[in-house]
Amino acid sequence: MNIEDTLIDKFHAILKEKIRNKEFEFPDDTQFEYDDFYAYRCFFRDKDDNTPINREDFRSHAELGIVLRGRGSKKPEYLGTSLFRTVEELNNIQSLNKPEKRVARGKVFSNGGPILINYSKEHVCWWLFEHVDLSSYKEVHVDE
Repeated sequence: MNIEDTLIDKFHAILKEKIRNKEFEFPDDTQFEYDDFYAYRCFFRDKDDNTPINREDFRSHAELGIVLRGRGSKKPEYLGTSLFRTVEELNNIQSLNKPEKRVARGKVFSNGGPILINYSKEHVCWWLFEHVDLSSYKEVHVDE
């Protein structure tokens, strides 16, 4: 039994199925145990929607049914949630000038799921457990 076998039931349904069907393997650089750190996540809300940040704001492209052109659904990151370790990198990637796009800041932690970090882009792919506690995430206002 490997570490993936002990974690499968903690993931959302799509990731569970992909792991069980041997259609997904965590990349070699995946971290299963790591120190907590802060990261930023872009999320979407209508202008007057002040619903607290929750798991719905952290769904992966797979969970949302979104396939980005040129990136495809074969990459492991497709099944994970995208965050950035710096707000500057988030700004470089995401156009934050639309009112429905907002930014949340909170902790990434190993009890929430494994991660893969691209250090050159400060990008974090977080394969979240289905029932993760995201209460540390709060909306922040960033300057363009």
